[in-house]
Parts: sequence; structure tokens; C-alpha cells
Amino acid sequence: MKQLFSKLSKDFVANQDIRDNSRALYLRVLAQFAKWVVITGRNIKELKRSDIIEYKATMLRENKSDKTIDLYLIVVRMFFDYCERTGEHENIAAGIKVKHNYKGYRKAHLSVLEIEKLFKSIDTTTIFGKRDYALINLMLRSGIRCIEASRLRVCDVCMSDDRCHIDIQRKGENGRERLGLTKKPVAPLMEYLKYRGVSSENENVFLSHSSKGEYPLTARSISRIVTNYMKKAGIYTKEKTAHSLRHTAAVQAIIHKVPIKEVQLMLGHRRIETTEIYLKSVDDDLRLDNPAVRVLDDVF
Repeated sequence: MKQLFSKLSKDFVANQDIRDNSRALYLRVLAQFAKWVVITGRNIKELKRSDIIEYKATMLRENKSDKTIDLYLIVVRMFFDYCERTGEHENIAAGIKVKHNYKGYRKAHLSVLEIEKLFKSIDTTTIFGKRDYALINLMLRSGIRCIEASRLRVCDVCMSDDRCHIDIQRKGENGRERLGLTKKPVAPLMEYLKYRGVSSENENVFLSHSSKGEYPLTARSISRIVTNYMKKAGIYTKEKTAHSLRHTAAVQAIIHKVPIKEVQLMLGHRRIETTEIYLKSVDDDLRLDNPAVRVLDDVF
């Protein structure tokens, strides 16, 4: 390497089309790799392919999770690919295998019947019910995350005769992105705000309304609220969490023939490949209720 590892790491990260929090994560991963190199007495400028294989073996011996090992190896592979393209170092990490064999579970989406049960479980005669209906309805109809809902301010919500939208601070971003909506997701928001009263346009939309005072709901609080209603509606499983509302928005849109590019814009994904993950859920549903099988029943 012609440059210092720290300088080269920063240059590498600066050339990646990723969010700011991902840049910080990549730098931490590379710093951990550099620390391992130093601790094991290796020279960072004279690393060989066998060193990368030993790094992988070390993480396996330390019983790091499959996801962690994959993340570290993928970033290291990308780094040395960048080094080779810039003439700094040969790509000694090319072809080092990752596992992609996670024991975790994939979040499930809700059926239309489950959505109806979820809505019916909310008592909208109270301030808590009005808030929670507005919250869950918005998440289901826009696909926003818990963290994005928690950041929503009164001034970020607009409903007029000809236009409705919310301005979202996306996960990992500092600025705000405008998402056009219909009146169905926005009207309950406006009703809730009118009911509770607004003292400042800059205050958060979703507040706690506790006996100790009114404080902005955190992402964790929102997740807990959604989970509690799922349990009340009798639809809760470990595969169904607050993130399932986002999953549901995407899957239901795809099922009803919305182009994948438009779903990507709704969800705020930078890469369409991320949005295409939701196609797997649609395929799973088709396997269970496959039109091709029913057609064959009519043939013979």
C-alpha cells in the first residue's frame, strides 16, 4: 500500500454510494480489521490471501454470528477490490466465501383480513386510540419505519384539497424527503392533531400523553405499541413485528401490480435490489395459492 491504511480506508468509504451511517459502519469494520492485523503481528502493507482466510477463521473461533462475519468479510473484500482498482494493493480477498446462512427469521406481512383485525382492535374514542390508529394507519399506507414515524413533526404533515404529503427524515439521513400520499393515511393524522391540540409546528406528531407529561414517542415505544395491538387482535407471531407494517405496505402494493420502481420510491430504498427482496413474500403467497394449479383443474 502506498498510502496509510487509515487514509485509504477513508478514501474507500468516500467512494461508496451508501448512507452516512453505513459509511461510519464500514470505517468501524476496517478499524477492527486493522486492529487484528496489528495484534497478530502482521504488516498491513504485506498482507497475503492466507491472512484474510486466517482472519475469517479467527472470527469463527470467537463464535461471532454469521451476520457479523459476513459483514466484516464483505467490507474487507470491497476494500481490497477498491485497492486493486486504484493500484494500491492486489485484491487478496477476492473469492473469500461468506456464509449467508442466517438462523434468524424473515418478517412476515399481514393479510387484508389481519389488517382489518388490527384496525378493529383500536378504540378510537380515546386520545391514545386516535394516536395509535393514525400511527398504524400511516405506517401501513406509506411503509415508513418506526424511526421515521418517531421523527415526524407537525410541520412535516400537509393535507389540502389537491395535495397530501409528509416530509420524512429517512433512516440514516439528516435531510428530509417528501412522500406524496392520499387523504386516507393523512386524515386520521390531522384528526388526532386537532383532538390533542398543537402548541408548535415543530413539535413531534406522536406524543406519549402519559401522566408524567407529553413526550415524543421513541421508535422503541412505537414498536411496542404496534406489537401490543397485534397481540390484542390475535395476529401476533414472532415473525410479525412493527416492521411487518412496512413489509405489508410493500407486499400489498406489489400484489396489486404497482411497479417495483414506484414501491422503491415509497420505501425510500436507494437500490432497487433492496426492494426486490419483498418479491420473495409475493412468490411465497403464490406457492400457497397458485393460479396455475386452479387453471389445470379446469383443463382436466
